[in-house]
Amino acid sequence: MIYKFDLSNIVLPIVVLIVLSCSQSHEPIVIATFDHSFEKWIKEGKAFGEGPVKETMGYYGEAHLSSLNELDEPSTGRLTSPEFRIERSYIHFLLGAREIDFMNERGDMSIELLLNGEVVRSKKPEEFHAMFHSGWNVSKFKGKMVQIRIIDEDNRPFVYFDVDHIVQNDIPIEGILVERIIKLSSSTINIPIKENAPRYYFEIHADSGLIRAFDASIAPNDDIDFWVKHDLYEWSGEQIKVRTYQYFEKKPQILKNLVVSDGIVDSDNLYKENLRPQFHFTAKRGWLNDPNGLVFHEGEYHLFYQANPYGNDYGRNDYNKTWGHAVSEDLIHWKELPAAINPDHLGSIYSGSSVVDHNNSTGFGLQQNLALVALYTSAGTRNRWSLGKPFTQSVAYSLDDGRTFTKYEGNPVFANIGYINRDPKAFWYDPGQHWVILLYLDHGAFVFFTSENLTEWKEQSTIEIEDLGISVVSEFEDCPELFELPIDGNLENTKWVFYAGSGDYVLGDFDGKKFIPEMGLLKYNYGDCFYASQTFNNVPVEDGRRIQMAWGTVDFPEMPFNQMMTFPVSLTLRNTINGLRMFANPVNEIEKLYDSIKSYKNIHSQPGEDLLEGFNNGAYDISMNVSSSSKGNIIFEANGRKINFDLDRQMITSEDLEIDYQSKDTEMNARLLVDKKSIEVYLNDGEIYIPLKIDGKIESESISLTSDTLVHVQELKIRILRSIWN
Repeated sequence: MIYKFDLSNIVLPIVVLIVLSCSQSHEPIVIATFDHSFEKWIKEGKAFGEGPVKETMGYYGEAHLSSLNELDEPSTGRLTSPEFRIERSYIHFLLGAREIDFMNERGDMSIELLLNGEVVRSKKPEEFHAMFHSGWNVSKFKGKMVQIRIIDEDNRPFVYFDVDHIVQNDIPIEGILVERIIKLSSSTINIPIKENAPRYYFEIHADSGLIRAFDASIAPNDDIDFWVKHDLYEWSGEQIKVRTYQYFEKKPQILKNLVVSDGIVDSDNLYKENLRPQFHFTAKRGWLNDPNGLVFHEGEYHLFYQANPYGNDYGRNDYNKTWGHAVSEDLIHWKELPAAINPDHLGSIYSGSSVVDHNNSTGFGLQQNLALVALYTSAGTRNRWSLGKPFTQSVAYSLDDGRTFTKYEGNPVFANIGYINRDPKAFWYDPGQHWVILLYLDHGAFVFFTSENLTEWKEQSTIEIEDLGISVVSEFEDCPELFELPIDGNLENTKWVFYAGSGDYVLGDFDGKKFIPEMGLLKYNYGDCFYASQTFNNVPVEDGRRIQMAWGTVDFPEMPFNQMMTFPVSLTLRNTINGLRMFANPVNEIEKLYDSIKSYKNIHSQPGEDLLEGFNNGAYDISMNVSSSSKGNIIFEANGRKINFDLDRQMITSEDLEIDYQSKDTEMNARLLVDKKSIEVYLNDGEIYIPLKIDGKIESESISLTSDTLVHVQELKIRILRSIWN
């Protein structure tokens, strides 16, 4: 469902709208849109496929040109336009690249302007992950017949670039500056979003200078899909300037719909949207991904997370990456707070961790007020504000229980040691009385540092994924995590768990400076709705749990929010017939959501009989124990996703997943947490953890549990869950 809104009843603040720079003397002339074909262009080689594609962010219209062919094979090629006459002073276009070794080696890829077959203008992609504006001054060639040639002579796998919307006009390359002056009578500015509309780069200036920079598909008129908000409480009562630049055509009205208010303009339906998960955390508005800085402090669990507050997509080139923030007293009910850490001149705000500085080692705290300290990556050059800067590591701290953060004036605290060095994980190592910081390096390496104060780091060791017995980088990269777990609950017998983005892990020993692996990579996440998990620092000793949350990688089509967090789990390390394994089980606080419980024992289910008949929409915590003597298949279905428990082969299948659960001569037990767009399966008391996504829209909710043979279900419990948003 797309949400439409009427602006007629919204009171706007008094504003001044200014259009700076020159005005257009003529209408623009479109050279190519690549919306449907490029059949009039001359194609050479295998690059550029058979036609336009829809595979990246930032393109105009319905599609764009890409040099990646349809088979994703290494390929080269050229595409040359028909001749056309230059009738304007400038040519503008969108240009971008994807996965070209993070722009370290840009190869021979370019867009060129040809005059009599000679190259008179040329551009290479300068930014990756999406398309951005570029162009040429061609005033000296007015009246001349020219061609455009697009070249990809780099045949490395997955090295390619994108072009779109080539236009002649009289707008200078630097664009037309459009500016709106707004008095912040309240602390929040609302931004109207139109999905798939052209993207614009925006800046917000206060008296102190540039305070925010972001990229968004702002609705240019009253056709608004939804609103996003940004908190500017630090500048409440001041006058700000919102600026953007326009390159293809002059639309000064682009800023007219910004609204200052005390909250989200379209909040009547907040948390009631038809795809909103009922017991998983989702942001009010915008995109979220990696959990960051998980920490317990002063009676609250703090969930920070990667966020694009300005739209329901990942965000173009991570321009908008911000630390979102929510808190909970029980890991169940979450209250979303204003963004904790926003992009700045050092870069976008990438993943990291938080600690409570009990000893005031940083000097940030006060005698009766401990500092909550966040360590994060400043992703240089990911936004225009930080062009030319590398990836570095920074620190921010809070003295008001995480409500506001102050960036350390000495940032960055650690310089670049590799193009992609990021995601610092920090924790206190009590035996050595020092902080440990684990940092990811690009191409599959991790560096261990120690620190006395979190601002000065000393390198101690480096471990390559090959040292862990891993040969494929994608199996163990980014978002590192390291912690100690007792074996079978014995605090005198422990192992350290080291994992990265996928959640699959390595067990070993750690002496505060170096990790020594004891065995190869072990499987943890068997599903398709899990990435970049992190565990909470500073959980009280009397609690004793190692609590984990992850990015639940599921899309919410046509919603004003996107992606979710997995339900928090408690991790334990246990001996099994296969050796030591890490188990995951939902935190017991879920019982607070139980609205009603139905319990059945010794059910002899007939083929085709639905044991969940009468249950349909809603959220559930379901558990079942099936006798080891049972044969055939048990089929569970929720909201269109089917899970098949093959009792004969001891195999679980769901879509393209096949999981061997190896329950030898014992009953099969499974627990399933069912929400609108996800099913989390915990098999054999959590030995096998399978978080699953439910794709697409849900026309009507449904749930069922059937079998194709006579099955003996020893116990079936159905717990109906209340919404966390009520």
